[in-house]
Amino acid sequence: MCVKKRIVLTVLVLLAAVCAVIAAALFGNPLSKALAARTAKAHMAAHHPFYTLERVGYNFKDGHYYAHLTDGQQIDGDFSLSLGWWGNLLGDDYAYRVTGGENTRSRLSMEYRALVTSVLETPEAGLPLDFGFGDLEIWSREASLHDDCPAYALITEDLPLNGTYDVRALGARAGHLVYYLQVEEPSLEGLAHWLLEIRRLMDASGVPFADIDLTLRYLRDDGEQRPESDLYVLHFPYADIFEEGLFARVEQANADAVAYYAQMDKEQ
Repeated sequence: MCVKKRIVLTVLVLLAAVCAVIAAALFGNPLSKALAARTAKAHMAAHHPFYTLERVGYNFKDGHYYAHLTDGQQIDGDFSLSLGWWGNLLGDDYAYRVTGGENTRSRLSMEYRALVTSVLETPEAGLPLDFGFGDLEIWSREASLHDDCPAYALITEDLPLNGTYDVRALGARAGHLVYYLQVEEPSLEGLAHWLLEIRRLMDASGVPFADIDLTLRYLRDDGEQRPESDLYVLHFPYADIFEEGLFARVEQANADAVAYYAQMDKEQ
């Protein structure tokens, strides 16, 4: 074989090898996946015999394989194992997701969010909505010690695993709305008006909430935005949304929100 052909062949082999390495890094490889599945099944048989191995997938971001385990007898029983390229067990999130209550927290939050979204998407809503959602304030016991945790927040670890819950009742106690509305000219009067409208809308739809972050955004037809004109209130209580004296409460809440963000900027 002539020298030129040998060089070309060597280059092609090297290119193929590089492509194989890149492909393995991005998509994993069948051997590692099989080893990961074998380890997952052994771990499951030893520690979680009533579980089923749902699937094994590869995450190119960290280069690990993840085995997803489910238990048909538990609503909040799913968890994952993390495994290396040789099928070695790196860890699992059973304590966090199952016994720690994260699955329960996530399930309830998604159910409440779906209720709020169903209201926002109705033609009757009539809100000049830019962005909005609802969530349940459910914090871990450790995180609840942080200053930002609302006093009314539910504690993740106190939620019974696989429990049946009245999500609307939880919303009345710990439901938090976040709405951004696009208006011609933001004003404190507008904040008061839209707070009343949102309460009316949510009451009529049977979706309670404990408080709301409401922001009025200035937006011209040509798309020109003036963020400095935005007005907002943070964690404004549902119980404070009634006409008598509302403007004064909104004015104070807006001042408090401005001071809060100013303090946050100083601390950064």
